[in-house]
Amino acid sequence: WILLVIAIVAAVMAYARTPAGRMQIDYLKLRAPIFGEVMTKKVVSDFAHTFATLLNAGISILETLDLTKEAVGNKAFAKDLQQVRESIERGEGLEKPLRRSKVVPPLVTDMLATGEESGSLERVSRQMSEIYEKEVETSVNTLRSLIEPVMILGMGIVVLFITLSFFWPYVSLIDQVTAIAG
Repeated sequence: WILLVIAIVAAVMAYARTPAGRMQIDYLKLRAPIFGEVMTKKVVSDFAHTFATLLNAGISILETLDLTKEAVGNKAFAKDLQQVRESIERGEGLEKPLRRSKVVPPLVTDMLATGEESGSLERVSRQMSEIYEKEVETSVNTLRSLIEPVMILGMGIVVLFITLSFFWPYVSLIDQVTAIAG
């Protein structure tokens, strides 16, 4: 069983090194149960912070998107940012490609579309970054409080197993002595 687990882990790691594998794994990270929501919030927070900072520095939106997609650290999210960039080059704007995205939350799309329409994209991005940073912190604290009882239960099971494995030979010996005496 141990060799099988090692082989599976090695295969997944090798697949993750390929471009298609990295894209698929990054997509799965954002869609994973429980932790996917936290990962999505973290990626959105990083995106919004970088996006707002670069816009504030006076960098064009196309260059900002190029730099931001490299900074988010998630290939699936970066792919959607590339589609946004191409959309802007065609003159479509931010909203349409963000609505088609499978990884960008609808709230982010709504906020960026509102910022684009009102001409305050940098300010909206900065506020979005602050909101998502707080949400990431809250989500991590919630997960931590949920994981603690599970870890305590797991440690209890390990201690029980060790204790039983320590005393089992003695119980077996007592049974044999009782059988011989009886």
